[in-house]
Amino acid sequence: MRGIATICIQTNEFMVGYFIETNSKKVYNLISTPSTNPPKVHDCYLSEPILFWDIQIKLQTQLIDTIVNVQQLYGHDLLNLSSTCTDDIQGFNSNTTILDFSCDLLKVDSDADDILKQWFPKLMGLDVIVCMGRMNLENSNSD
Repeated sequence: MRGIATICIQTNEFMVGYFIETNSKKVYNLISTPSTNPPKVHDCYLSEPILFWDIQIKLQTQLIDTIVNVQQLYGHDLLNLSSTCTDDIQGFNSNTTILDFSCDLLKVDSDADDILKQWFPKLMGLDVIVCMGRMNLENSNSD
């Protein structure tokens, strides 16, 4: 599935968002917390923190999938996420769904307020970053 996503993140705490699949226009909820069992990171990465998230994907109230150890990638101030990674991280991906998110637009402070009021009213007043961009969800077992 390909589409667009809006993700609100409070660094090191949580991520929540919406994914709208382009063809069907279905709206999926994204709920994430820091990974409970992150993979072992190669020593060369220890100078920079690497964050991993466990992301639940829901359609209305039905749990569609849980993707564990989604890596938060760094690229300037933009949030990028990937459930696939290099061989430098051991035991990384046992997921059947591959997730990739690339942020195209970043909103903070008062610029984020309109989006928070409309889509995430419970987050008003919290120090969150709103990231909007392209997301792909694919079944890794499909040919």
